[in-house]
Amino acid sequence: MKLRPPPRALTAAAVAALLSLTAAGCGGESRAADDGLTFASDSEPTCLDPNISPQDVTARLFRSVYDSLVFQDPQGRIHPWLATAWKTSGDLRSYTFTLRDGVTFHDGSPLDAEAVKATFDRIAAPATKSLYAVNLLGPYKGSTVVDQRTVRVEFTKPNAAFLQSASQTFLGITSARAAKQDYCTRPIGSGAFAVEGYTKGNSLTLKRNDAYRWGPTQAARGPARTPRVTVRFLPEDSVRVGALTSGRAQIVAGVPPKRVASLRQRARIVKADLPGGVYALHLNTSHAPFDDQKIRQAFRNAVDTRQIATTVYADQYKPARGPIGPTTPLYDRSLDGRPQPSAAEAARLLDEAGYKARDAQGYRVKDGRRLTVRWVFNKEQVREQRDLVAQLVQEQARRAGIELRIENMSTGQWFDARDTGAFDVFDRSWVSGNPDILRSFYASSNHPAKGKVGYNASFAADEDLDGWLEDALATGDEARRADLYGKVQRAVLDRGYLVPVYVPASIVAADRKVTGLTFDGQASPLLAGVAAG
Repeated sequence: MKLRPPPRALTAAAVAALLSLTAAGCGGESRAADDGLTFASDSEPTCLDPNISPQDVTARLFRSVYDSLVFQDPQGRIHPWLATAWKTSGDLRSYTFTLRDGVTFHDGSPLDAEAVKATFDRIAAPATKSLYAVNLLGPYKGSTVVDQRTVRVEFTKPNAAFLQSASQTFLGITSARAAKQDYCTRPIGSGAFAVEGYTKGNSLTLKRNDAYRWGPTQAARGPARTPRVTVRFLPEDSVRVGALTSGRAQIVAGVPPKRVASLRQRARIVKADLPGGVYALHLNTSHAPFDDQKIRQAFRNAVDTRQIATTVYADQYKPARGPIGPTTPLYDRSLDGRPQPSAAEAARLLDEAGYKARDAQGYRVKDGRRLTVRWVFNKEQVREQRDLVAQLVQEQARRAGIELRIENMSTGQWFDARDTGAFDVFDRSWVSGNPDILRSFYASSNHPAKGKVGYNASFAADEDLDGWLEDALATGDEARRADLYGKVQRAVLDRGYLVPVYVPASIVAADRKVTGLTFDGQASPLLAGVAAG
């Protein structure tokens, strides 16, 4: 049985924009091509190992270091990569892959079935403490080495989402030898680039893999066009943009939306809405006040996403309408027609919930107690001006009569708050070209807890959601999966498990002499075909 390919992951316009960088341009400063190029990143991974790290930046930077069994293109189609062919069992409980011959890892080891088995077994092992890849593996049972070039990956339950999951950097394959090591600072893949050096808080250097011959696209079939990529970690927007305009960087990620118009005069701008979980506020249903659905719905209606998109993002980011973005395969298009947030509806719901009176400061009260909610905010990982979003949401909530307290925390405190449920509002986005990200976010088996990986920050315990998500994994019928995932998307919105805020977008600026930059289905750059000028 072979699954039908998923629907497109990016719009046709976005694909055209992404591919526009393959054409040569003119003007602008750039270093000589044989010196390599500099890529300015807006954030830095806490761990360089995508089998462990859950961060989007890890997937983005290491897409060209790690190869995957299969490749998902920007339209959502699945193609061969390290695997030249695969067969899926009729019950969706196993996938048998035929591996490409002649592939070697950066440590000199050959690609074989043992390497695939070692990679997946390592991810599944509790001692590895994988923070996201283990979720992508799903109900993993184990892998069987059929022969040197054939491996069978097995699951305890049907897993229709596995091919999309296997295309992601997080399930990138490492050598059997490297799988026994801890390489958060020196990962080993088989990609077009190998890690040459890393200075925490400063830079990452990637060196061309001259033996590379197995890229997933025509442009990446042979060795990379540039000998070296230096990634500079520049979290300050002005510094990052200045690096581009001064010629010290040729590619810049995380372009501030309000700088897009001015940068168009001297650089190529590539923008694409990211697939996966939108930036949203997840409401903790496990205790008051958000154990009351009416209060959750009122809070959702109080947040004016159009105002946020215009005021903070100059309309470069779109208001989100559901839990996943519109470029995600199997996104429910009916959400586009949903009513906008409404202050009047928020007021009606709060009245029905018993918060009819207001105190001297204008906040809603019930039985003499003010309606107050706590938003735990990670002050150490602020990006996309989310601190400004928090301030605007706080003001919108105040107008509705809800006191929103924003508590700035370190990363460690933030994780502790999530894992213990010591919050009312938790913010997050998540890049993924797989609609099964909904299972990570809403299955009751994925509640956060100390010592356990769990991403259901709303603590939803909903039998309907659990049933639909399990059924979606158990069918290879695309129409059936679309129906089931659509039910999940509508239900989490209707039941107030989250407040969708905006659809994150990848906004990249590149020197006009840069050519050959393309992206995968997760909007991660494929650097093998890039030349600096």
